[in-house]
Amino acid sequence: MKSEPELDSRSGSRRLKRRAQLEMIGLIVIVIMVITVMLVYLVYKVNNPSESIKRGYVNKELASNFLITITKVNVKECPQQTLTDLVTDCANTARRSIYCGGEKSCVVANKTLYDILTPTMDELGKDFEFSVERADLNYTGACKDKERVQAVQVFTLFPSMERIRLTLNVCDAD
Repeated sequence: MKSEPELDSRSGSRRLKRRAQLEMIGLIVIVIMVITVMLVYLVYKVNNPSESIKRGYVNKELASNFLITITKVNVKECPQQTLTDLVTDCANTARRSIYCGGEKSCVVANKTLYDILTPTMDELGKDFEFSVERADLNYTGACKDKERVQAVQVFTLFPSMERIRLTLNVCDAD
């Protein structure tokens, strides 16, 4: 027969084994919870692009759509002329022929662009830089050290077939 102290040592080791098994199960549960939380976080991050990507996309769409739209605007001083007509006439230094209300096309285009761009961008909380290649139409400096997006619209000057570029940079006003 077995003595009393041997039984105690066996039951004691069984208790230690059970305790160790419970601790291992607890550790496994904690590891599974941490992994689950990390997976949920990663899925959320992947499915929700960062704010800067969203802002960049919104600014790019704004700049592109704004340039396309603004070139189709009829000018108040010359209802038969679009802004495209005035800008191309202004850039065509060899043969400027459009006058609106006694003003040259450059003056009217500059005033109209400024009157449309400034309040619109202010209301949207955006800064902008605008320029027209080969014409004295530009507003620069607002997006100097900021992350900006650019949209470009190209027009041909007839009859020379030279091209001019309208460029609009848009950035957040902060």
